[in-house]
Amino acid sequence: MDRQRHETDQVATAINQMSAAAQEVAKSAQGASVAAQQTDEQGRAAKRVVDGSIRQIHALVDDIRKSGSSLDVLQKDVSSIVSVLGVIRSIAEQTNLLALNAAIEAARAGEAGRGFAVVADEVRALASRTQQSTQEIQSMIDRLQQGTQDAVTAMRHSSEAGDGTSAQANEAGTSLVAIGELIATINSMNAQIASAAEEQTAVAEEINPSVHQIAGAVESVADETRQSAQTSRSLAELGSRLGSLVGQFRV
Repeated sequence: MDRQRHETDQVATAINQMSAAAQEVAKSAQGASVAAQQTDEQGRAAKRVVDGSIRQIHALVDDIRKSGSSLDVLQKDVSSIVSVLGVIRSIAEQTNLLALNAAIEAARAGEAGRGFAVVADEVRALASRTQQSTQEIQSMIDRLQQGTQDAVTAMRHSSEAGDGTSAQANEAGTSLVAIGELIATINSMNAQIASAAEEQTAVAEEINPSVHQIAGAVESVADETRQSAQTSRSLAELGSRLGSLVGQFRV
């Protein structure tokens, strides 16, 4: 009976320890749930920032592409201007050549062609100025073409970089969504753990009085057993004495 009483005490102690451990588990699970909730809120805030950045990047890329399209149109217009300048240059060269021929013919005509020679010289001078102007315009167009080409190249690189940044931002947004889902799963698991721990604590608290009652019953049984043993010994002694007395009355 002493062993049973000792084992019952051990069971009661184990249940108390289990109840305390379950309370600690529930407390830790609640703390983890709060931390996970805060992390989820921060993740949602970061997701909103990333979404805003993605929208801004998309808008920037669209603007860059529109600017690139405008520069492409400008390049085409510049090419058209270059073609027109080529025509003007060709006309000026032909005019200069015709004026030179006219001046030669006027010189051959002598006095009669002097007035015509003056006009031919003026035409040659005008053609020369036209050629010079077309050369200057051509130089400016060349610089404009080069600048436009550089701008188009820079726009293309910026657009590609924007696409890459947009892709990375999208990946970051996707990762944040996945993190949010994992946090939600962790929250659910923490809630389940806390609930299970609370149930375990409640069960332990319900069992604990019963164990104490059992311990009390075991103690009572032990006392009764000791009393029964004492009674048995007394009865044995009494039986022995009765046997002796009966023996005295035998014939």
